[in-house]
Amino acid sequence: MSAWTARLARQIAALVPAPLAAPESRALWRQRRAVLVALLLLAGVSLAWQGLVITLGIFASALFTGLLTYLGVLVPLWLYAKWRADEAWLAEQLGRSEKIGRAERIDRPEHDDA
Repeated sequence: MSAWTARLARQIAALVPAPLAAPESRALWRQRRAVLVALLLLAGVSLAWQGLVITLGIFASALFTGLLTYLGVLVPLWLYAKWRADEAWLAEQLGRSEKIGRAERIDRPEHDDA
């Protein structure tokens, strides 16, 4: 790893101190797949734009606009759902660690130095 990639990795680690990788539910998996498929379709439409305009005419613009609108709605919904799942998972993990910390804490009687 070069010096600049190591520095970048340290900066990212400083910005994201806790791993936010909640187990992915089936609904989140489906949403992520839908986003990826829509992005691939958008890339395909962009690459084949000339041929689509010749073949479909104005419907090529409708297809492109429809994909952008679909992504504009789906991506924020997916990000919000993913954020909520990560927050819930992190709260659960922190709750577990606090319970473990309390169980391992040893209560010692206080001594008066008088």
